[in-house]
Amino acid sequence: METLLATHQAKREASANSAISLFTECQASEKKWTREPLERLKTAVLYNLAFHGTVFDTFSGRTGSDTFGEPELAARYNLLLKLLRAARNADARLHIFAQWAWAQLSVPPNDSLGKEVAVRLAHHYTQRRVNQIHLNDFFYAGIIQIWLRYAARLFQDAGIVQGKTNPPKQRLRSLGYDSLAVDIFCSKQWKSTVEFTCDWLGTRGGIERAKSRKVFDSARTLRNAYSRVFGRGASRPKGHTR
Repeated sequence: METLLATHQAKREASANSAISLFTECQASEKKWTREPLERLKTAVLYNLAFHGTVFDTFSGRTGSDTFGEPELAARYNLLLKLLRAARNADARLHIFAQWAWAQLSVPPNDSLGKEVAVRLAHHYTQRRVNQIHLNDFFYAGIIQIWLRYAARLFQDAGIVQGKTNPPKQRLRSLGYDSLAVDIFCSKQWKSTVEFTCDWLGTRGGIERAKSRKVFDSARTLRNAYSRVFGRGASRPKGHTR
């Protein structure tokens, strides 16, 4: 029994440390984000739009030949060859390669293509979509993106604690989650991590506006900005600063 209790305590402390360290990491990323020039923020978001959200995203986080069987490795290779053969020009092939390298090898576009080519392709493959989007929206969408990893972890741990003896709110706080985030999370059934993150950060406040507007940042402002940049229903918890 003592061994079981010790194991349970160790797991809880590990989860708490993970939640606290992730919060600290996201907090630091948000502060860094608010100090960057708006055009640089826009380019960072464009990278995600241009090089993530692709067929290769299922490769992410699982690298190394020992992780897969031969049939899956063959399927991945065949997919890459198929897309490269179907590409109409050199830029299209570079775009496909950069997507694959980021998803499969965690090599960001600046490293796989060089910064000049990566920036050019990012703008080329997103220009029609983002030309009419205000710079403020890139600023807000990036902040939401930063905190989505934290929200995803909260949702995951909330699913684990469901059905336990202690109320979910108490257990989530014991895991080290932000009190306001826990209160808002437990206040309703959320449709998505994006919806929750926008409501939480809108309630928390303290988000510096990239440029003065009549309407101060709120959950609605954040939701609308994220939707305009990434599209409705989008969920992109991956890093935005590659």
